[in-house]
Amino acid sequence: MTDEHDAGGVAGIDQIRLEALWTRFLSIADEVGYSIARTGFSTVLRENHDYSVGIFDHHGNMLAQSSESATGHIGAMPYLGREILRRFGPADLSAGDVVITNDPWIGCGHNNDLYAASPIYRGSSFVGMVVTSAHQMDIGGRMASPESRTVYEEGLLLPPLKMYVAGRPRKDIVDTIALNVRFAEKVLGDIRAQVAATHVGIERVLESMDMFGLQTLDGAAEAIIRTTERQMRDAIRTLPDGEYAGEADLEQRDDAGQPLRLVSRIVVRDGTVAIDFAGTSPQVSKPINCVLNYTRAYTVLGVKLAVAPFLPNNDGSYRPVEISAPVGSILNARYPAACHWRHFVGLRIPDMLFSAFADAVPEKVLAESGACPVWLFTVAGTRRDGRPFLLNAHAMGGLGARPDRDGVSAVAFPPNVRDIPTEVIETETPLIVEERALRAGSGGAGTTRGGLGEEFRIRVPADGDIDPDRPVTFCVYPGRLHRAPAGVKGGEPGARGEVLINGVLVDGHQEAVLSPGDVLTYRTPGGGGYGAPAGRRPELRERDVVRGYLTAATEGGPG
Repeated sequence: MTDEHDAGGVAGIDQIRLEALWTRFLSIADEVGYSIARTGFSTVLRENHDYSVGIFDHHGNMLAQSSESATGHIGAMPYLGREILRRFGPADLSAGDVVITNDPWIGCGHNNDLYAASPIYRGSSFVGMVVTSAHQMDIGGRMASPESRTVYEEGLLLPPLKMYVAGRPRKDIVDTIALNVRFAEKVLGDIRAQVAATHVGIERVLESMDMFGLQTLDGAAEAIIRTTERQMRDAIRTLPDGEYAGEADLEQRDDAGQPLRLVSRIVVRDGTVAIDFAGTSPQVSKPINCVLNYTRAYTVLGVKLAVAPFLPNNDGSYRPVEISAPVGSILNARYPAACHWRHFVGLRIPDMLFSAFADAVPEKVLAESGACPVWLFTVAGTRRDGRPFLLNAHAMGGLGARPDRDGVSAVAFPPNVRDIPTEVIETETPLIVEERALRAGSGGAGTTRGGLGEEFRIRVPADGDIDPDRPVTFCVYPGRLHRAPAGVKGGEPGARGEVLINGVLVDGHQEAVLSPGDVLTYRTPGGGGYGAPAGRRPELRERDVVRGYLTAATEGGPG
Protein backbone atom coordinates (compact mmCIF):
# COMPACT_ATOMS: atom_id res chain seq x y z
CA MET A 1 0.00 0.00 0.00
CA THR A 2 2.79 2.42 0.87
CA ASP A 3 6.18 3.39 -0.46
CA GLU A 4 9.23 4.98 1.11
CA HIS A 5 8.30 8.47 -0.07
CA ASP A 6 4.88 8.24 1.57
CA ALA A 7 6.26 6.87 4.83
CA GLY A 8 8.86 9.63 4.99
CA GLY A 9 6.24 12.16 6.02
CA VAL A 10 5.73 10.51 9.40
CA ALA A 11 8.52 10.99 11.90
CA GLY A 12 9.65 7.72 13.41
CA ILE A 13 7.56 5.47 11.14
CA ASP A 14 9.18 3.67 8.26
CA GLN A 15 7.45 2.05 5.31
CA ILE A 16 6.80 -1.26 7.05
CA ARG A 17 5.47 0.30 10.25
CA LEU A 18 3.19 2.63 8.30
CA GLU A 19 1.84 -0.35 6.39
CA ALA A 20 1.16 -2.09 9.70
CA LEU A 21 -0.55 1.01 11.11
CA TRP A 22 -2.77 1.37 8.05
CA THR A 23 -3.81 -2.28 8.23
CA ARG A 24 -4.52 -1.85 11.93
CA PHE A 25 -6.82 1.12 11.29
CA LEU A 26 -8.75 -0.92 8.73
CA SER A 27 -9.07 -3.73 11.27
CA ILE A 28 -10.29 -1.28 13.92
CA ALA A 29 -12.99 0.03 11.58
CA ASP A 30 -14.13 -3.54 10.94
CA GLU A 31 -14.21 -4.32 14.67
CA VAL A 32 -16.38 -1.25 15.28
CA GLY A 33 -18.75 -2.45 12.56
CA TYR A 34 -18.96 -5.95 14.00
CA SER A 35 -19.74 -4.42 17.38
CA ILE A 36 -22.74 -2.64 15.84
CA ALA A 37 -23.97 -5.89 14.29
CA ARG A 38 -23.60 -7.80 17.56
CA THR A 39 -25.27 -5.21 19.79
CA GLY A 40 -27.92 -3.70 17.49
CA PHE A 41 -31.55 -4.22 18.43
CA SER A 42 -33.13 -4.26 14.97
CA THR A 43 -32.73 -6.70 12.11
CA VAL A 44 -31.57 -3.77 9.99
CA LEU A 45 -28.27 -3.84 11.89
CA ARG A 46 -28.12 -7.46 13.07
CA GLU A 47 -29.01 -9.00 9.71
CA ASN A 48 -28.89 -6.37 6.96
CA HIS A 49 -25.62 -4.86 8.25
CA ASP A 50 -26.88 -1.51 6.95
CA TYR A 51 -24.16 0.49 8.69
CA SER A 52 -20.71 1.96 8.11
CA VAL A 53 -17.68 3.09 10.12
CA GLY A 54 -15.07 5.75 9.48
CA ILE A 55 -11.93 6.82 11.35
CA PHE A 56 -10.92 10.48 11.00
CA ASP A 57 -8.00 12.71 11.90
CA HIS A 58 -8.52 16.00 13.73
CA HIS A 59 -9.03 17.89 10.45
CA GLY A 60 -12.01 15.69 9.56
CA ASN A 61 -10.15 13.67 6.92
CA MET A 62 -11.27 10.04 6.71
CA LEU A 63 -8.27 7.71 6.82
CA ALA A 64 -10.00 4.33 7.10
CA GLN A 65 -13.44 2.80 6.65
CA SER A 66 -14.95 -0.58 7.48
CA SER A 67 -14.79 -3.16 4.70
CA GLU A 68 -18.42 -4.09 5.34
CA SER A 69 -19.94 -0.69 4.67
CA ALA A 70 -23.18 0.50 3.13
CA THR A 71 -21.70 2.30 0.15
CA GLY A 72 -24.03 5.30 0.31
CA HIS A 73 -23.18 5.92 3.98
CA ILE A 74 -19.44 5.66 3.60
CA GLY A 75 -19.42 7.71 0.42
CA ALA A 76 -20.88 10.67 2.29
CA MET A 77 -18.57 10.37 5.31
CA PRO A 78 -15.63 12.43 4.00
CA TYR A 79 -17.94 15.41 3.60
CA LEU A 80 -19.85 14.80 6.83
CA GLY A 81 -16.67 14.60 8.94
CA ARG A 82 -15.54 18.05 7.88
CA GLU A 83 -19.03 19.50 8.33
CA ILE A 84 -19.27 18.24 11.90
CA LEU A 85 -15.91 19.83 12.75
CA ARG A 86 -17.02 23.05 11.07
CA ARG A 87 -19.98 23.19 13.45
CA PHE A 88 -18.24 21.73 16.51
CA GLY A 89 -14.61 22.75 16.73
CA PRO A 90 -12.18 21.27 19.28
CA ALA A 91 -13.15 24.02 21.72
CA ASP A 92 -16.77 22.81 21.59
CA LEU A 93 -16.00 19.13 22.17
CA SER A 94 -14.73 17.06 25.07
CA ALA A 95 -14.06 13.40 25.78
CA GLY A 96 -17.32 11.45 26.01
CA ASP A 97 -19.29 13.79 23.75
CA VAL A 98 -21.26 12.23 20.91
CA VAL A 99 -22.62 14.31 18.03
CA ILE A 100 -25.51 12.84 16.05
CA THR A 101 -27.32 13.93 12.91
CA ASN A 102 -29.64 12.50 10.29
CA ASP A 103 -29.86 15.65 8.16
CA PRO A 104 -30.01 14.24 4.61
CA TRP A 105 -28.09 17.21 3.20
CA ILE A 106 -25.18 16.60 5.59
CA GLY A 107 -25.28 12.80 5.58
CA CYS A 108 -26.18 10.43 2.79
CA GLY A 109 -29.56 11.52 1.65
CA HIS A 110 -32.47 10.37 3.79
CA ASN A 111 -33.75 10.72 7.33
CA ASN A 112 -33.37 7.08 8.33
CA ASP A 113 -29.57 7.15 8.12
CA LEU A 114 -28.21 8.49 11.40
CA TYR A 115 -24.56 9.32 12.05
CA ALA A 116 -22.89 9.27 15.48
CA ALA A 117 -19.48 10.95 15.83
CA SER A 118 -17.30 10.58 18.93
CA PRO A 119 -14.13 12.65 19.36
CA ILE A 120 -10.84 10.94 20.19
CA TYR A 121 -8.79 12.60 22.91
CA ARG A 122 -5.23 11.68 23.78
CA GLY A 123 -4.91 13.29 27.17
CA SER A 124 -6.26 16.79 26.64
CA SER A 125 -5.51 16.84 22.90
CA PHE A 126 -8.21 16.28 20.29
CA VAL A 127 -6.69 13.91 17.72
CA GLY A 128 -9.61 12.65 15.62
CA MET A 129 -13.04 11.03 15.51
CA VAL A 130 -14.73 7.68 15.14
CA VAL A 131 -17.96 7.97 13.15
CA THR A 132 -20.65 5.34 12.71
CA SER A 133 -23.70 5.47 10.48
CA ALA A 134 -26.72 3.20 10.60
CA HIS A 135 -30.10 2.95 8.95
CA GLN A 136 -32.78 3.34 11.62
CA MET A 137 -35.75 1.02 11.16
CA ASP A 138 -38.13 3.91 11.87
CA ILE A 139 -37.66 7.65 12.11
CA GLY A 140 -41.33 8.64 12.24
CA GLY A 141 -43.28 10.31 9.47
CA ARG A 142 -45.10 8.33 6.80
CA MET A 143 -43.01 5.17 7.19
CA ALA A 144 -41.14 5.09 3.87
CA SER A 145 -44.20 6.09 1.87
CA PRO A 146 -43.55 6.37 -1.88
CA GLU A 147 -46.17 9.12 -1.89
CA SER A 148 -44.27 11.67 0.25
CA ARG A 149 -43.82 15.03 -1.44
CA THR A 150 -41.43 16.78 0.98
CA VAL A 151 -38.85 15.73 3.54
CA TYR A 152 -41.18 16.95 6.30
CA GLU A 153 -43.38 13.91 5.66
CA GLU A 154 -40.46 11.51 5.97
CA GLY A 155 -39.84 11.77 9.69
CA LEU A 156 -37.81 13.44 12.39
CA LEU A 157 -34.89 15.64 11.30
CA LEU A 158 -31.94 16.14 13.63
CA PRO A 159 -29.27 18.73 12.81
CA PRO A 160 -25.81 18.02 14.22
CA LEU A 161 -26.26 18.11 17.99
CA LYS A 162 -24.79 16.54 21.08
CA MET A 163 -26.74 13.49 22.23
CA TYR A 164 -24.09 12.72 24.86
CA VAL A 165 -22.11 15.27 26.85
CA ALA A 166 -19.04 14.02 28.71
CA GLY A 167 -20.40 10.49 28.50
CA ARG A 168 -23.89 11.26 29.79
CA PRO A 169 -26.96 11.09 27.52
CA ARG A 170 -29.10 14.18 27.13
CA LYS A 171 -32.57 13.21 28.29
CA ASP A 172 -34.24 15.89 26.15
CA ILE A 173 -32.75 14.44 22.96
CA VAL A 174 -33.52 10.84 23.95
CA ASP A 175 -37.12 11.77 24.80
CA THR A 176 -37.54 13.69 21.54
CA ILE A 177 -36.47 10.68 19.50
CA ALA A 178 -38.64 8.30 21.55
CA LEU A 179 -41.74 10.47 21.06
CA ASN A 180 -41.31 10.60 17.28
CA VAL A 181 -40.86 6.93 16.38
CA ARG A 182 -43.07 3.86 16.57
CA PHE A 183 -40.38 1.45 17.76
CA ALA A 184 -38.60 3.53 20.39
CA GLU A 185 -36.93 0.62 22.17
CA LYS A 186 -35.33 -0.71 19.00
CA VAL A 187 -34.44 2.68 17.53
CA LEU A 188 -32.81 3.91 20.74
CA GLY A 189 -31.17 0.51 21.16
CA ASP A 190 -29.64 0.80 17.69
CA ILE A 191 -28.41 4.35 18.35
CA ARG A 192 -26.83 3.22 21.62
CA ALA A 193 -25.18 0.36 19.74
CA GLN A 194 -23.69 2.93 17.37
CA VAL A 195 -22.45 5.05 20.26
CA ALA A 196 -20.99 2.10 22.17
CA ALA A 197 -19.21 0.96 19.03
CA THR A 198 -17.50 4.34 18.65
CA HIS A 199 -16.01 3.86 22.12
CA VAL A 200 -14.58 0.52 21.00
CA GLY A 201 -12.96 2.38 18.11
CA ILE A 202 -11.57 5.11 20.36
CA GLU A 203 -9.95 2.55 22.65
CA ARG A 204 -8.37 0.72 19.73
CA VAL A 205 -7.08 3.90 18.08
CA LEU A 206 -5.46 5.05 21.33
CA GLU A 207 -3.92 1.61 21.84
CA SER A 208 -2.47 1.82 18.33
CA MET A 209 -1.08 5.30 18.92
CA ASP A 210 0.65 4.02 22.06
CA MET A 211 1.99 1.00 20.19
CA PHE A 212 3.44 3.14 17.39
CA GLY A 213 4.51 6.05 19.58
CA LEU A 214 2.21 8.62 17.95
CA GLN A 215 1.10 11.81 19.65
CA THR A 216 -1.25 12.77 16.77
CA LEU A 217 -2.77 11.05 13.75
CA ASP A 218 -1.92 13.84 11.34
CA GLY A 219 1.27 12.53 9.76
CA ALA A 220 0.07 8.95 9.46
CA ALA A 221 -3.31 10.07 8.13
CA GLU A 222 -1.74 12.27 5.47
CA ALA A 223 0.63 9.49 4.37
CA ILE A 224 -2.22 6.98 4.13
CA ILE A 225 -4.49 9.39 2.27
CA ARG A 226 -1.71 10.56 -0.06
CA THR A 227 -0.81 6.97 -0.92
CA THR A 228 -4.44 6.16 -1.71
CA GLU A 229 -4.77 9.27 -3.86
CA ARG A 230 -1.63 8.38 -5.82
CA GLN A 231 -2.82 4.82 -6.40
CA MET A 232 -6.29 6.03 -7.40
CA ARG A 233 -4.79 8.46 -9.92
CA ASP A 234 -2.53 5.75 -11.31
CA ALA A 235 -5.59 3.52 -11.75
CA ILE A 236 -7.53 6.32 -13.48
CA ARG A 237 -4.64 6.65 -15.93
CA THR A 238 -5.58 3.21 -17.27
CA LEU A 239 -8.62 4.95 -18.78
CA PRO A 240 -7.80 6.65 -22.08
CA ASP A 241 -7.79 10.43 -21.72
CA GLY A 242 -10.75 12.06 -23.41
CA GLU A 243 -14.44 12.82 -23.13
CA TYR A 244 -17.16 10.25 -22.46
CA ALA A 245 -20.92 10.59 -22.26
CA GLY A 246 -23.42 8.66 -20.20
CA GLU A 247 -27.21 8.70 -20.01
CA ALA A 248 -29.85 6.76 -18.11
CA ASP A 249 -33.61 6.84 -18.52
CA LEU A 250 -35.59 6.39 -15.31
CA GLU A 251 -39.01 4.81 -14.97
CA GLN A 252 -40.66 7.93 -13.58
CA ARG A 253 -41.71 11.35 -14.85
CA ASP A 254 -40.97 14.82 -13.56
CA ASP A 255 -43.60 17.24 -12.30
CA ALA A 256 -44.22 18.45 -15.86
CA GLY A 257 -44.87 14.91 -17.07
CA GLN A 258 -41.55 14.52 -18.88
CA PRO A 259 -39.46 11.32 -18.52
CA LEU A 260 -36.73 11.56 -15.91
CA ARG A 261 -33.18 11.28 -17.23
CA LEU A 262 -29.65 11.29 -15.90
CA VAL A 263 -27.07 12.90 -18.17
CA SER A 264 -23.32 12.95 -17.60
CA ARG A 265 -20.31 14.42 -19.39
CA ILE A 266 -17.11 12.73 -18.25
CA VAL A 267 -13.64 14.13 -18.86
CA VAL A 268 -10.63 11.93 -18.08
CA ARG A 269 -7.34 13.78 -17.98
CA ASP A 270 -4.02 12.61 -16.50
CA GLY A 271 -5.30 10.81 -13.42
CA THR A 272 -8.36 12.98 -12.81
CA VAL A 273 -11.99 12.29 -13.67
CA ALA A 274 -14.34 15.28 -13.91
CA ILE A 275 -18.03 14.43 -14.16
CA ASP A 276 -20.69 17.05 -14.90
CA PHE A 277 -24.35 16.07 -14.62
CA ALA A 278 -25.67 19.13 -16.48
CA GLY A 279 -28.82 18.22 -18.41
CA THR A 280 -30.11 15.89 -15.70
CA SER A 281 -33.81 16.24 -14.89
CA PRO A 282 -34.98 18.67 -12.20
CA GLN A 283 -35.91 17.55 -8.71
CA VAL A 284 -39.43 16.21 -8.33
CA SER A 285 -42.22 16.11 -5.77
CA LYS A 286 -41.59 12.40 -5.27
CA PRO A 287 -39.31 10.79 -2.65
CA ILE A 288 -36.57 9.88 -5.14
CA ASN A 289 -34.40 13.01 -5.07
CA CYS A 290 -30.67 12.73 -4.35
CA VAL A 291 -28.68 15.22 -2.29
CA LEU A 292 -25.22 16.03 -3.62
CA ASN A 293 -23.45 13.84 -1.03
CA TYR A 294 -25.35 10.79 -2.22
CA THR A 295 -24.56 11.61 -5.83
CA ARG A 296 -20.90 11.97 -4.90
CA ALA A 297 -20.94 8.62 -3.11
CA TYR A 298 -22.17 6.60 -6.09
CA THR A 299 -20.21 8.57 -8.66
CA VAL A 300 -16.90 7.93 -6.91
CA LEU A 301 -17.95 4.33 -6.34
CA GLY A 302 -18.67 3.83 -10.03
CA VAL A 303 -15.26 5.19 -11.02
CA LYS A 304 -13.48 3.24 -8.31
CA LEU A 305 -15.16 -0.05 -9.19
CA ALA A 306 -14.10 0.40 -12.80
CA VAL A 307 -10.44 1.18 -12.12
CA ALA A 308 -9.45 0.26 -8.54
CA PRO A 309 -12.08 -1.95 -6.87
CA PHE A 310 -9.73 -3.36 -4.21
CA LEU A 311 -8.09 -0.11 -3.10
CA PRO A 312 -9.00 0.70 0.54
CA ASN A 313 -11.34 3.65 0.72
CA ASN A 314 -10.49 6.97 2.40
CA ASP A 315 -10.28 10.66 1.53
CA GLY A 316 -7.64 9.86 -1.05
CA SER A 317 -10.17 7.89 -3.11
CA TYR A 318 -12.27 11.01 -3.59
CA ARG A 319 -9.67 13.65 -4.41
CA PRO A 320 -9.12 12.57 -8.05
CA VAL A 321 -12.86 12.65 -8.86
CA GLU A 322 -14.45 16.06 -9.47
CA ILE A 323 -18.24 16.16 -9.45
CA SER A 324 -20.75 18.85 -10.33
CA ALA A 325 -24.53 18.62 -10.56
CA PRO A 326 -26.97 21.47 -11.17
CA VAL A 327 -28.55 22.79 -7.99
CA GLY A 328 -32.22 21.88 -8.07
CA SER A 329 -31.67 18.79 -10.18
CA ILE A 330 -32.64 15.28 -9.15
CA LEU A 331 -28.94 14.70 -8.34
CA ASN A 332 -28.51 17.87 -6.25
CA ALA A 333 -31.92 18.54 -4.80
CA ARG A 334 -32.77 21.60 -2.76
CA TYR A 335 -34.27 21.35 0.71
CA PRO A 336 -37.03 20.33 1.47
CA ALA A 337 -37.18 17.77 -1.36
CA ALA A 338 -38.48 14.32 -0.45
CA CYS A 339 -35.63 11.82 -0.64
CA HIS A 340 -36.40 8.58 1.21
CA TRP A 341 -36.19 6.39 -1.92
CA ARG A 342 -33.22 8.26 -3.39
CA HIS A 343 -31.52 4.98 -4.22
CA PHE A 344 -34.03 4.57 -7.09
CA VAL A 345 -32.04 7.29 -8.86
CA GLY A 346 -28.59 7.28 -7.26
CA LEU A 347 -27.89 3.58 -7.73
CA ARG A 348 -28.22 4.03 -11.49
CA ILE A 349 -25.05 6.14 -11.58
CA PRO A 350 -22.50 3.27 -11.53
CA ASP A 351 -24.35 1.51 -14.36
CA MET A 352 -24.35 4.74 -16.36
CA LEU A 353 -20.59 5.16 -15.87
CA PHE A 354 -19.88 1.55 -16.82
CA SER A 355 -21.85 2.04 -20.03
CA ALA A 356 -19.92 5.22 -20.80
CA PHE A 357 -16.56 3.44 -20.39
CA ALA A 358 -17.58 0.17 -22.08
CA ASP A 359 -16.22 0.90 -25.55
CA ALA A 360 -12.89 2.27 -24.32
CA VAL A 361 -12.12 -0.28 -21.60
CA PRO A 362 -14.50 -3.23 -22.02
CA GLU A 363 -12.37 -5.38 -19.72
CA LYS A 364 -13.08 -3.04 -16.76
CA VAL A 365 -16.87 -2.89 -16.79
CA LEU A 366 -19.85 -5.16 -16.31
CA ALA A 367 -23.30 -5.27 -17.85
CA GLU A 368 -26.19 -3.49 -16.15
CA SER A 369 -27.33 -5.04 -12.88
CA GLY A 370 -30.79 -5.95 -11.66
CA ALA A 371 -30.01 -4.47 -8.25
CA CYS A 372 -29.33 -1.02 -9.69
CA PRO A 373 -31.48 -0.03 -7.90
CA VAL A 374 -31.78 -2.61 -5.14
CA TRP A 375 -35.35 -3.18 -3.93
CA LEU A 376 -35.82 -2.13 -0.32
CA PHE A 377 -39.34 -2.76 0.92
CA THR A 378 -41.36 -2.47 4.11
CA VAL A 379 -44.42 -4.30 5.37
CA ALA A 380 -46.02 -2.78 8.46
CA GLY A 381 -49.03 -3.73 10.55
CA THR A 382 -50.36 -4.40 14.03
CA ARG A 383 -50.46 -7.59 16.07
CA ARG A 384 -53.63 -8.71 17.81
CA ASP A 385 -52.33 -7.39 21.14
CA GLY A 386 -51.85 -3.91 19.66
CA ARG A 387 -48.08 -4.05 19.19
CA PRO A 388 -46.85 -2.78 15.82
CA PHE A 389 -44.58 -4.85 13.60
CA LEU A 390 -42.36 -3.82 10.74
CA LEU A 391 -40.40 -5.75 8.14
CA ASN A 392 -37.49 -3.91 6.53
CA ALA A 393 -36.01 -6.17 3.87
CA HIS A 394 -34.21 -6.21 0.55
CA ALA A 395 -35.12 -8.12 -2.57
CA MET A 396 -31.91 -8.70 -4.46
CA GLY A 397 -31.31 -8.53 -8.20
CA GLY A 398 -28.79 -10.22 -10.47
CA LEU A 399 -25.35 -8.72 -10.97
CA GLY A 400 -24.46 -7.82 -14.53
CA ALA A 401 -22.21 -10.29 -16.31
CA ARG A 402 -18.48 -9.58 -16.21
CA PRO A 403 -15.98 -9.99 -19.04
CA ASP A 404 -14.55 -13.19 -17.60
CA ARG A 405 -17.35 -14.66 -15.51
CA ASP A 406 -21.10 -14.78 -14.94
CA GLY A 407 -22.87 -12.26 -12.76
CA VAL A 408 -23.59 -13.18 -9.15
CA SER A 409 -27.23 -14.06 -8.47
CA ALA A 410 -29.47 -12.25 -5.95
CA VAL A 411 -26.96 -9.73 -4.67
CA ALA A 412 -27.16 -6.17 -3.31
CA PHE A 413 -24.95 -4.35 -5.77
CA PRO A 414 -23.85 -1.65 -5.30
CA PRO A 415 -25.27 -0.97 -1.80
CA ASN A 416 -23.18 -3.75 -0.17
CA VAL A 417 -25.78 -4.79 2.41
CA ARG A 418 -27.07 -8.19 3.44
CA ASP A 419 -30.59 -9.55 3.50
CA ILE A 420 -32.71 -11.00 6.29
CA PRO A 421 -32.95 -14.80 6.57
CA THR A 422 -36.42 -16.23 6.11
CA GLU A 423 -36.39 -17.67 9.63
CA VAL A 424 -35.74 -14.23 11.10
CA ILE A 425 -38.58 -12.66 9.10
CA GLU A 426 -41.00 -15.24 10.49
CA THR A 427 -39.63 -14.81 14.02
CA GLU A 428 -39.69 -11.02 14.06
CA THR A 429 -43.04 -10.58 12.29
CA PRO A 430 -46.29 -12.57 11.91
CA LEU A 431 -45.77 -12.73 8.13
CA ILE A 432 -45.25 -16.05 6.31
CA VAL A 433 -42.62 -16.47 3.60
CA GLU A 434 -44.12 -18.91 1.10
CA GLU A 435 -41.22 -18.97 -1.33
CA ARG A 436 -37.81 -17.45 -1.79
CA ALA A 437 -35.86 -18.75 -4.73
CA LEU A 438 -33.64 -17.77 -7.62
CA ARG A 439 -35.70 -16.62 -10.59
CA ALA A 440 -35.01 -19.10 -13.37
CA GLY A 441 -34.33 -17.57 -16.77
CA SER A 442 -33.91 -14.02 -15.48
CA GLY A 443 -30.19 -13.61 -16.23
CA GLY A 444 -29.36 -12.04 -19.57
CA ALA A 445 -27.79 -14.44 -22.07
CA GLY A 446 -24.27 -13.81 -23.26
CA THR A 447 -20.81 -15.23 -23.53
CA THR A 448 -21.00 -14.72 -19.79
CA ARG A 449 -24.49 -14.76 -18.28
CA GLY A 450 -26.11 -12.14 -16.08
CA GLY A 451 -26.86 -13.09 -12.49
CA LEU A 452 -30.37 -14.25 -11.62
CA GLY A 453 -32.91 -12.21 -9.75
CA GLU A 454 -35.06 -13.75 -7.05
CA GLU A 455 -38.71 -14.55 -6.47
CA PHE A 456 -39.88 -13.57 -3.01
CA ARG A 457 -43.44 -14.45 -1.97
CA ILE A 458 -44.90 -13.30 1.38
CA ARG A 459 -48.36 -14.08 2.74
CA VAL A 460 -50.39 -12.07 5.24
CA PRO A 461 -51.94 -14.93 7.23
CA ALA A 462 -55.68 -14.74 7.74
CA ASP A 463 -55.54 -16.76 10.94
CA GLY A 464 -52.27 -15.49 12.41
CA ASP A 465 -51.21 -12.84 14.91
CA ILE A 466 -52.32 -9.86 12.83
CA ASP A 467 -55.13 -7.52 13.86
CA PRO A 468 -57.67 -7.91 11.01
CA ASP A 469 -59.22 -4.53 11.79
CA ARG A 470 -56.04 -2.54 11.17
CA PRO A 471 -54.30 -2.06 7.83
CA VAL A 472 -51.20 -3.89 6.72
CA THR A 473 -49.30 -1.57 4.39
CA PHE A 474 -46.41 -2.24 2.10
CA CYS A 475 -44.11 0.25 0.45
CA VAL A 476 -41.45 -0.28 -2.18
CA TYR A 477 -39.85 1.75 -4.94
CA PRO A 478 -38.64 -0.88 -7.40
CA GLY A 479 -36.64 -0.26 -10.52
CA ARG A 480 -36.37 -2.02 -13.86
CA LEU A 481 -40.09 -2.77 -14.13
CA HIS A 482 -40.21 -1.47 -17.70
CA ARG A 483 -36.59 -1.15 -18.84
CA ALA A 484 -34.59 -4.33 -18.44
CA PRO A 485 -30.93 -4.25 -17.35
CA ALA A 486 -29.01 -3.99 -20.61
CA GLY A 487 -26.28 -6.30 -21.78
CA VAL A 488 -22.99 -5.10 -23.27
CA LYS A 489 -20.91 -6.17 -26.25
CA GLY A 490 -23.80 -8.17 -27.74
CA GLY A 491 -25.09 -9.54 -24.44
CA GLU A 492 -28.85 -9.75 -23.98
CA PRO A 493 -30.83 -7.89 -21.30
CA GLY A 494 -31.86 -9.46 -18.03
CA ALA A 495 -35.51 -9.94 -17.14
CA ARG A 496 -37.58 -6.99 -15.99
CA GLY A 497 -38.89 -6.86 -12.44
CA GLU A 498 -42.46 -7.51 -11.36
CA VAL A 499 -44.57 -6.76 -8.28
CA LEU A 500 -47.77 -8.75 -7.81
CA ILE A 501 -50.57 -8.93 -5.26
CA ASN A 502 -52.50 -12.18 -5.42
CA GLY A 503 -50.91 -12.90 -8.79
CA VAL A 504 -51.96 -9.59 -10.35
CA LEU A 505 -49.32 -7.13 -11.54
CA VAL A 506 -49.44 -3.80 -9.70
CA ASP A 507 -47.69 -0.45 -9.95
CA GLY A 508 -44.80 -0.87 -7.54
CA HIS A 509 -44.42 2.86 -6.90
CA GLN A 510 -47.47 3.29 -4.68
CA GLU A 511 -48.29 2.56 -1.07
CA ALA A 512 -50.69 -0.39 -0.90
CA VAL A 513 -52.90 -1.93 1.77
CA LEU A 514 -52.90 -5.71 2.13
CA SER A 515 -55.78 -7.77 3.51
CA PRO A 516 -55.58 -11.02 5.51
CA GLY A 517 -54.84 -13.84 3.11
CA ASP A 518 -53.17 -11.62 0.51
CA VAL A 519 -49.94 -12.80 -1.09
CA LEU A 520 -47.28 -10.28 -2.08
CA THR A 521 -44.77 -11.38 -4.73
CA TYR A 522 -41.56 -9.72 -5.86
CA ARG A 523 -39.71 -10.90 -8.95
CA THR A 524 -36.50 -8.95 -9.16
CA PRO A 525 -34.59 -8.23 -12.38
CA GLY A 526 -31.67 -10.30 -13.59
CA GLY A 527 -28.37 -8.85 -14.74
CA GLY A 528 -27.54 -8.19 -18.36
CA GLY A 529 -25.30 -10.54 -20.34
CA TYR A 530 -21.79 -9.81 -21.61
CA GLY A 531 -20.79 -10.72 -25.16
CA ALA A 532 -22.76 -12.58 -27.82
CA PRO A 533 -24.66 -15.64 -26.51
CA ALA A 534 -23.20 -17.72 -29.34
CA GLY A 535 -19.82 -17.39 -27.68
CA ARG A 536 -20.89 -19.14 -24.48
CA ARG A 537 -19.16 -22.43 -23.81
CA PRO A 538 -21.57 -25.40 -24.19
CA GLU A 539 -20.61 -26.89 -20.82
CA LEU A 540 -21.63 -23.65 -19.07
CA ARG A 541 -25.03 -23.68 -20.75
CA GLU A 542 -25.49 -27.33 -19.77
CA ARG A 543 -24.52 -26.52 -16.20
CA ASP A 544 -27.12 -23.73 -16.11
CA VAL A 545 -29.84 -26.11 -17.31
CA VAL A 546 -28.90 -28.74 -14.71
CA ARG A 547 -28.96 -26.15 -11.92
CA GLY A 548 -32.32 -24.79 -13.03
CA TYR A 549 -30.95 -21.39 -13.99
CA LEU A 550 -32.50 -21.70 -17.45
CA THR A 551 -35.89 -22.95 -18.54
CA ALA A 552 -37.01 -24.35 -21.87
CA ALA A 553 -38.60 -21.00 -22.67
CA THR A 554 -35.56 -18.94 -21.72
CA GLU A 555 -32.53 -20.89 -22.89
CA GLY A 556 -31.90 -18.15 -25.40
CA GLY A 557 -32.26 -15.43 -22.78
CA PRO A 558 -35.14 -13.90 -20.82
CA GLY A 559 -38.08 -12.49 -22.67
